Amino acid sequence: MLKELKFWTKKLLLKLIGSKAVSAFKNAPTTPEWLDIKELERLREQYPVKTTSEKYEQDSEALFTTPDHTSANKVLSSLSQNKNTLNILELGCQHGMVSYALKLKGHNTTGIDIDSDNFSEVAKNADVNFYQMDASNLTFEDDSFDCVFSFNAFEHMDNPEQALKEAIRVVKKGGRIYLYFNPLYMSPRGLHSWQELAIPYCQMLFPADMIKSVIKTQHLWYLNGWSCQAYRELWKKYSNQVSILKYKESVDPFSLDMIVKYPSCFKSKTDCFDDLVVDGIEALFQKK
Repeated sequence: MLKELKFWTKKLLLKLIGSKAVSAFKNAPTTPEWLDIKELERLREQYPVKTTSEKYEQDSEALFTTPDHTSANKVLSSLSQNKNTLNILELGCQHGMVSYALKLKGHNTTGIDIDSDNFSEVAKNADVNFYQMDASNLTFEDDSFDCVFSFNAFEHMDNPEQALKEAIRVVKKGGRIYLYFNPLYMSPRGLHSWQELAIPYCQMLFPADMIKSVIKTQHLWYLNGWSCQAYRELWKKYSNQVSILKYKESVDPFSLDMIVKYPSCFKSKTDCFDDLVVDGIEALFQKK
């Protein structure tokens, strides 16, 4: 019932505010492109950062109470090809606990990440294979894996196209590639800054140097800046190599009032309204 309520809330918001936001966006000039520091400070007071008491622990007991176990089930439901044991590669695995959850389910798992400092000892001890590696330059042989997946990492990869090409190369013919990632850069939370700066669309309203002057988090800048429109073009480009088995774009309509209020800041950065409201992508491909 709660999920249905959220769904209808989104639809109602899109209907009530969406048309107004679309109209403001469509008719907006392209200047001013940015807001000033006084407006940033005013909006910081209007959108205070919410504190959280959530704590993540990388151990087997905590695994089944964290999002990683749920993520593993989501991955498996998409990758399953009626095989008892799959040879699975995770791109951008971070600590590797999703790969660990898949290992516990009986699959052979390999995780790669550009940063090896976060690899979990628990996962290593369970014989998950970890490698420090760039997703856009994999050292594996062609057709090495039954499945390749990436969970909430694709929006951080410098070169998504090259990463997709590499995923296609190393997966076997008929094998599957599953991508799940959010939020997209131009969506309300696209800067990944909610722990220090909770202003919706702050990356669209204020220049990077100004934002850097008021927050400390460095990982915010490890974003590729790709829009929904750019990813759609990418999928089309490789449609001769992979078939789309499942595709879903999630929408965040809860900050459309910002587009109504500051339309030129958005119009100066994209000509596609979808870029501003599509906040996540779930895609399942099969190699032809």
